[in-house]
Amino acid sequence: MHWDAFMMYLGSYLYDDASS
Repeated sequence: MHWDAFMMYLGSYLYDDASS
């Protein structure tokens, strides 16, 4: 897995969690 894709996935996951 590429770092960019990993950060994008992780970032959206954490952001979604923090948003709610």
